[in-house]
Amino acid sequence: MLAWVAAGCRARPTGTLELRWHLPADATAGLRSVRAVPDWGGANRGPLRDAGWTRVPLVRDDVPLASAAGAAPVDRPVAVARGTLAAGRWDRVFVAASGVTAVAPDGSAVTVTNHIEPIARGFDLPAGGHVTIDIVLVVLPTPSFVGTGWQIFVKDAVVR
Repeated sequence: MLAWVAAGCRARPTGTLELRWHLPADATAGLRSVRAVPDWGGANRGPLRDAGWTRVPLVRDDVPLASAAGAAPVDRPVAVARGTLAAGRWDRVFVAASGVTAVAPDGSAVTVTNHIEPIARGFDLPAGGHVTIDIVLVVLPTPSFVGTGWQIFVKDAVVR
């Protein structure tokens, strides 16, 4: 009886997913520095964008995305979330930000309007494997007919 119970309780195969944010140096819209505060990260599968998310633990609570002039440039992906997920096919990834701030060209501190959203980037997570996804961000000036300031968006996601 014990052998039957143990055989029926096998753990599902898992792999490791790492989610990184990347704001390339040429995508800062002239801001001196940019910082984001991650809220949660994860992946989902299925036809619905806003359902079926599995969270991945955050590894940072403050992420420098671009550095001020004179400081070491950040222009590289920065790990934000990492954890285990069930092996198999996943459809979307997301690292939500609770806030994004920056230093403007004139040196003033500004809040950047946050448009970081889930991105459809399918990937297969092999059992015992590791997948890294770089969520590429871009900062754009707010259109003049809307107001002033800056906005941040997800531009792409690259599976590594």
